[in-house]
Amino acid sequence: MYRQRKIDVEPAFGSLKANLVFNRFSVRGKDKITQELGFALMALNLRKWRKNKKEIRQKTRKKQVF
Repeated sequence: MYRQRKIDVEPAFGSLKANLVFNRFSVRGKDKITQELGFALMALNLRKWRKNKKEIRQKTRKKQVF
C-alpha cells in the first residue's frame, strides 16, 4: 500500500513545491486550508491543461502542413 501511495501522490505535491513554490499554507483552519489547497491544485491542473493543449495544437499544425 505504501508503494502505491508513493507512486500516485508524491509527484503532485512535489510539483506543487518545486514549480509553484507552495511550501506553506498562509491561512489557519481546516476549511480555509482545504480551499487554499484546492486553489493550488487547480493551478497545477491548469498548467497541465495548458501544456497538453499546446502540444495538441502543435501536432495538428504539423499534420496540416505537408
